[in-house]
Amino acid sequence: MVLAARPEISASARVEVRLAGNIDQYRLAIRIAMEAFNESPEDAAAWNEAVPALWASHDGIHLFTHVAYLEGQPVGFGFASVAGGGMLLGGSGVLEAARGHGVYRALVAARWEQAARLGHQGLIIHAGSMSRPILERCGFEAVCEIHALEDLALLSD
Repeated sequence: MVLAARPEISASARVEVRLAGNIDQYRLAIRIAMEAFNESPEDAAAWNEAVPALWASHDGIHLFTHVAYLEGQPVGFGFASVAGGGMLLGGSGVLEAARGHGVYRALVAARWEQAARLGHQGLIIHAGSMSRPILERCGFEAVCEIHALEDLALLSD
């Protein structure tokens, strides 16, 4: 999906989105991601162990992480990277208890603003079934479909 114009989002005074500016804020984004995606304790531990190396690649030019707060509580995250003339939205999510309050839309808007500050002209995302309806309401348009095929022989090993 692609968004080539400012997203159609009304801001909520209850939601604030901040750019992660240090490793602790990045670690917070990873913690939210692990909870939002119901990752296993083993997977969460592996991600947490990788935080220093992952954070080192955040140069403020190519890779970005945003953390969303609902009434002051951290509840969402969004990753993004520069891709050509636009910005590719990576994983993002909101804790289940905070869904329905505009947090995800605020993360989209914040990443649009980040792209605009850097002179990039649009957002690109590979949207799953959960985020696609929200993204369509924000103004994103589908430009292609990707079908993932799995080799069942590899899965049975």
